[in-house]
Amino acid sequence: MSARQPYARMAFRVANAAAAAAVAVAATNVAGHDIFSASKAEPAPAPSVGIIGTGWGLKVQVPQFRKAGMHVAAIFSRSQARAAEIATANGIDKAYSSVAELCADPAVSLVSVVCPTYERCGYAITALEAGKHVLADKPMALSAAEAEQMLAAARAAPDQLALLDFELRAVPAVQHIKQLLASGELGAPLHFSFRCLGNFGFLADGATYSHWVTREGGGGVFSAVGTHFVDLTRYLTGREVVAVSAMQHPLVDSMPDPKTGTPTP
Repeated sequence: MSARQPYARMAFRVANAAAAAAVAVAATNVAGHDIFSASKAEPAPAPSVGIIGTGWGLKVQVPQFRKAGMHVAAIFSRSQARAAEIATANGIDKAYSSVAELCADPAVSLVSVVCPTYERCGYAITALEAGKHVLADKPMALSAAEAEQMLAAARAAPDQLALLDFELRAVPAVQHIKQLLASGELGAPLHFSFRCLGNFGFLADGATYSHWVTREGGGGVFSAVGTHFVDLTRYLTGREVVAVSAMQHPLVDSMPDPKTGTPTP
């Protein structure tokens, strides 16, 4: 990745769900003025959230947003019936099967875009163009070209928050390491090595072919965790990536199609 890639020039600022809530409640944007209330003399109300995504968005963000004092006003699913079922089961006000309609809802002020990567660019831009603040999951997009489109949409809406969700920055151990590096106590970092030991659902026994395992869908282990490693290197050092060398080694040759069972590469 060269310094010309979106990581080096993101207007989408970085946050996690809890950090996004804190930022939103503080109601300060890049210009330093209140974005949720007309008067700074009064505390800004916590934003109401519309969530595009029923996986991470439902299981992790809904409880964390509520813990931070935010109201989850709407949720999106491709199926209206499923959206309604999820909304009812989780105490969410409204259910949508249209992203445009969710983004047009005046009760929603912040849209969390936690859909599959290949859908992220279009949905984030739709939310920004509808006048909403946006928290987009990582990776930012399928390509540098898509990320540039999101960047342009964010720059065209300077009074709206555009946040990118790299939640590992908020881990206390990571923040402590950053403080140690900044203090100079450890000297200049010369090498970072990351290891991940985890059970990924898309590689589990019985897992089927999905966007999680396709290049076209933005899937794979690098999408799931490798993007965090790149971001943590930037965050901890304050430096940008200027060159990349990589090797690809798929862990499985094929996975069964969820409908037919046919092995799919």
